[in-house]
This record gives sequence, C-alpha cells and structure tokens, in this order.
Amino acid sequence: MRSWFSKLPLAVVATAALSLAACDSGTSTPAVTTTTDTKSGTDTVSDTIATTDTIPTGGDAADVKAPDVKADVKADTTKDTAPVDDPDGKIDGAVEMTLDDQSGALVGQDTLDPTGDVDYWSFTGKKGQLIELFIQSNQQNTPNDPATIDTFITVYGPDKKQIGLNDDQASGQNNDSELTTVLPADGTYYVRVEECHTWLKAHPTAGATCAEPADKDNVDYVVAVIELDPAKQANINPEIAEPNDTTATKVGYLMGTSSYLQTVLYGYMNTATDVDLYTFVPPLDSSVTDGRATCHFGGGYPGTNGNGSTLDGMFVSIASESTPTVVLTQADLSKASISFPCTLGASYILTVKRIAGSKTGTADFYVINHSVSGGNPLEKAEAANDVATGAEVMTAQQNGAGQDTYYFAGDLINSAKDVDYFSLKVPTGTKTLTVYCAALTYGSGLIGFTAEVKTDADAAITGGSLTEDATKGLALKALAIPAGATKVLIKLSAKSQDPVNTGAFYMCGVPFATN
Repeated sequence: MRSWFSKLPLAVVATAALSLAACDSGTSTPAVTTTTDTKSGTDTVSDTIATTDTIPTGGDAADVKAPDVKADVKADTTKDTAPVDDPDGKIDGAVEMTLDDQSGALVGQDTLDPTGDVDYWSFTGKKGQLIELFIQSNQQNTPNDPATIDTFITVYGPDKKQIGLNDDQASGQNNDSELTTVLPADGTYYVRVEECHTWLKAHPTAGATCAEPADKDNVDYVVAVIELDPAKQANINPEIAEPNDTTATKVGYLMGTSSYLQTVLYGYMNTATDVDLYTFVPPLDSSVTDGRATCHFGGGYPGTNGNGSTLDGMFVSIASESTPTVVLTQADLSKASISFPCTLGASYILTVKRIAGSKTGTADFYVINHSVSGGNPLEKAEAANDVATGAEVMTAQQNGAGQDTYYFAGDLINSAKDVDYFSLKVPTGTKTLTVYCAALTYGSGLIGFTAEVKTDADAAITGGSLTEDATKGLALKALAIPAGATKVLIKLSAKSQDPVNTGAFYMCGVPFATN
C-alpha cells in the first residue's frame, strides 16, 4: 500500500470574499456566508462550534476530491455494521483506503444505505503528519440538502481509541464532513463514516443538528485523506524549530488556478510558557474585488470531540511589524476567529500563546487556517451616519438562499462615541428580517457591540435590539417588520474599546424573508 502522497487538499483551496456574518447556535460563534460560499456553525459538536474561518470549496478543489471515482461506487457489505453506542470491536472489519492516481488522495467509496448504515475505513500514517480527512457526497454544494446524506466522521488511532470527529465542513458549503489533525503515532488509523442522524441516535445529548429527513435519496459518498506536506506545498507552514519565542516563521503563500490557496500554520505549544511567532505579508495580487482587504484566521475546536488537540485554548494576537506593540486584533481561535481589515503588501506579526492558566497535554498542537479576501461593502458616510437623518443608504443583494440581503462593514471610531446608521429599503412581500453581525467574535476590540433595528423615524421596534455575546456572534432573528414600513434603520454602537485590542471593525448581513 502506498500510504502517503501529497497534493493540494480541500483545506487549501481558493477563498472567496466575505459577505455575511451569519447564525449562532448556542455556543457556536458567528459564521461567514458569501454569495458562493457559506460558513455555518449549526452544531455543538466538533469544530462547527468554534470556527469561523472561511474554507470554501470550489476553485482547485476538483483536483483533490476524487472527482471521477464516485460513478463506480458500490456497496461493500463486508465492512457494514449496525449503529452501536460503542464502535470499538467493530473496527476490525475496516477496509483499507486505496490511492486514487487522479486526485492523489487515499480514498474509499460506498453508500450509507439503508438508513443506519455505518462504514469503517483504514489508512496508514506516521507520527507528526498533518492530515486532512474529508467526505465528498453533496454534489450541489447545498447546506442542509434534504436529498443528500449529512455525513459524520470519527477518527480512531492505532490503539482504536477516538482521536477526533466532525459533522460539517468548516466552510458550511454543504453537510460533507472534514477534519484536520496531527497524527499522534505511527500505525493504522480508522475512520467511521455514518449519517448524522445515526450518530445522533447513539449520542442523543450531544447537541448536533442534522439535516432532515433521516432517510435520504443521495447516499453515495467518497471518503478521502491527504497529507498537508510543507516540503511540497509552500502554503503549509510548520513552526520553525524550538526555541522560537523570539524568531518568527515566515508564512508562505501558493497561487492556485486563479487565486491564492488557503494557507495553513501549525505547531505545538511545548511548554506552559511557549510562544510561537509568524510573520505574514498578504500578497499584493490577492483577489479583493469587494470591500476592503480582509485577513482571516481560524482554528479547529480541540479535544476528542474536535480535532484531537489537547490544548485548552489557542490565543492569537496580530500587530503590524512596524508597530509591534500595538495589537490590531486578537482572539482565542478555539472559540472564535479573526477577520480583520489588513493592508495588502504590509508585514504583520502573528503571536500564538496558550490561554492563561491552561494545562499542558500530550498532544498540544494547533492548526491555523489563513486566507485573504475582500469584504462586505464598507461604510462611506462616516462623517454623516452618526445620526438617523444621515443614515447611509444600502443596496440589497441576493444571498445563497435567494433572499434580499444587505451587507455592510465599518468601524466605530472612538467606540463609545461613534454611532453608525444604515438605511435599508424593505423588499416587497417580506415580513421579517434577521440581523447577523460580528465584532468581538471576529477579533475586534469593540466591547458591548450592539445592533438596533428602528423605524425610518428612528423609533425603537419592540425586540429589535441585541448586544454581542463574548462567545458568539450577534444574531437578532426573524424580527417582524412593522406594518406598512417601507424602510428600516440599523443603528450600530459599542459601549467601550478593549484596552489592549485596538481593532474597531465590524461586519453585518441583514437578510429579509417572506415568513
């Protein structure tokens, strides 16, 4: 068996422009949606809890996701088992994944049929390898597609103990699963593939949200694994050899077919006081067609119900190399993400530390996904939009669900003193609106960031105000539009500015609905 290979994986495909800070779900952070890509945190398991990094599919993904092998998918009943609470002891029937010459991935193909079917696959890995494991099933890139299986993957080590799991890919493009992890030992690894409803039936208190219905029409899938090899891919960036607390790793970028592929940074927090430094320069020719250039950083949710890391948290701060003591943005990437306005061609310093007081573990690795894109339309009337009469008039666009949606971004200068008003025309036939915004949960230093929906006369609307929580984005959902209203105002404000984090940015999206 050829157990390893290297080619551009799903986690390093091209990134599209940010356009909507979308949906929270209990402990999840706000998500990112674009006109072609979505990022959705709909579950309370795996890295869907805590990542808001954009890792959209598309671009060069066709080169790495075994595009032509699915047509010959046939059920292999030798590895199928009934769903059980404890899969240990059922792994021995796992089928070895094989190398697909076209994609360069180790792949397996089968169906999850009938409902409740569970499949096991195996592959050989080595200690310290950074791997991407993913499912390809949803061909339409439709989140919560009622016709296609909502997959769930669990990974076990050579000792057959669980390493990590995942429900939905970080991009939210669809309900296919993906997981990036660092292998802890040499040996044979095992992958359990099942439908989300099957997993949830065995773990009813886990809090996952599965696409309905449980019985699907499209049940074929390909499972694939690929190594992210820094020796062969310039955009895979391991930390330089320890001690590196004062010497930075220079981040490399790699151009794909038409835009830069996503960059990956990874390393270990070897001691309680370890610090890892990286320098990065967003390429001048990055694809930025809308809004201002935005640099995105996200990490995976740790633990055996996430990416397998034993880190309690991963604190990241970013400063300009010219003013290294001025923090532009910061966040715990195991709970939130960073999407901050950056300058193409400028040099930045990224610092990775443990969360204060966290304990050391046996697999204290981190993986940070980084990309550069455009952003939401940027406010243009900063001098005038502090009052309702000067509200900036926005233009609606269509989101991926076909809803009339207003996107905007800006800064609250002097935080508590600045106020931004936006005027939105109520689309014909709509009855409700939802306000999705993020500031603190995208790495901004705005404290008490608040969105208020008001009438065109600047009068309050009942239930139309919400303040951002420290661990999830601001989601003011399904607010009824006042009868007869042709316009509404969105007022954005903050209570204060973090004393260390100077970022004053925010991003919002407001979709209107007919129900």
